[in-house]
Amino acid sequence: MVGTFKYLYNMIVKKISCFLLMILCSGNVFADNTQVKLSIPNMAQVGQQIRLAIESNKQIDQVNLPSLSNFEILQGPITSSSTSFQVLDGKTSRTNTYASVYVLKPTKDGIFVIPPIEVIVDGQTFNTKEKKIKIVKNNSVSKTTYPNTEFSSKDVFVKILLSQTNVKEGQATLATTKLYTRVPISNVSNIEIPNFTNFYSRSIGETNLETPSKEVFDGDIYSTVVLNKTLLFPQKEGKIKIDPVKVSVQARQQLLTPQEHLDVLSSLYKTFNLDIESTPCFVQVNALPTSPTSYSGAIGKFNVKASLSKTDITEGDTITLRLTIEGKGNLSILNRPKLDLPKDFKMVYSRSKDHIEITDTGEQGSKTIEYLIKPQVAGDYTIPTISFSYYSPLHGKYITEQTKPFHIRVTPTNGKHKLVDRRR
Repeated sequence: MVGTFKYLYNMIVKKISCFLLMILCSGNVFADNTQVKLSIPNMAQVGQQIRLAIESNKQIDQVNLPSLSNFEILQGPITSSSTSFQVLDGKTSRTNTYASVYVLKPTKDGIFVIPPIEVIVDGQTFNTKEKKIKIVKNNSVSKTTYPNTEFSSKDVFVKILLSQTNVKEGQATLATTKLYTRVPISNVSNIEIPNFTNFYSRSIGETNLETPSKEVFDGDIYSTVVLNKTLLFPQKEGKIKIDPVKVSVQARQQLLTPQEHLDVLSSLYKTFNLDIESTPCFVQVNALPTSPTSYSGAIGKFNVKASLSKTDITEGDTITLRLTIEGKGNLSILNRPKLDLPKDFKMVYSRSKDHIEITDTGEQGSKTIEYLIKPQVAGDYTIPTISFSYYSPLHGKYITEQTKPFHIRVTPTNGKHKLVDRRR
């Protein structure tokens, strides 16, 4: 018993020790609610000035900056503080932020690690988490400018990017309209997306101009925002032109260089209105090979299944045949497969129900087609197999899916007539 108690006591002590060690070693949150974090861009160019900031929710006493090889320290530490208020359910909360800021200049390209930085807050020592930063070469740019400005044609531009430029007729390609800038932008307006003539088009979601991303293009770092995403299904073969997209932006040009503080930049810029447009792009659309009779325009990867509402009915009743096509491809524009019905059956109507999700890689989901049919004469009938063919770009050929046949018994209304076997 004593040995068991001692074992349990040691296990509890070990777990508590591990828990305390995890708290003490954390880079951002600690037992006394003190938080410290490192803020620095993920990418920059050689020679570009970048901001390294140590932030805390309490007054920072000291920052022990480690040796940062491959970086030149231009300024710092520059200390600042700010307070924000939030009202939630009638209660007001206040958040204080303290920062020590350094201005760095990368001296060579490569991927570098900013090691943990020792920060002293209220007499206690904390360490930030390490971060990686990618430094790319600073390529020289030709000085082709926008009228009446010093902007280069590579400072801000818009492009239509195509996921595929060589497709089959009816095969989807994604057109992404993206704005690239390496100068401050204060407003984006008058976005004119082309009509995408000779394409059936479906827009994808909404864009968020408030959350730009960083991207390397032709060796330079740009802030980018997606202005539009459209899924395009070409409706004819040949080389199809996509007209330019047009957009207006307000770009800010720096007039002076700040010497002491980083919070006065707004007064050092002049704003210019720029009207820019992309260059035209093209999609090569190739004809499909000769198709089987069961082909209804589907391109992608699909499977098909069918069900019948009833198989034993009375003369004059109607039945519903449901055909469901599931998969990934041009679901929204494929044609309804034709049914090979017995001659004594009448097609009342057919309708479709779509459950389609539009994604960057195409449409996916299902299309359910309901056929309402009515036997005209009593008897035993068979609705034969339904064949559904689609073209697979992956395999470069047509693939045919088939359903099972259905046997239907139609009883005379008075129940006295002899049934006629009309099965095929």
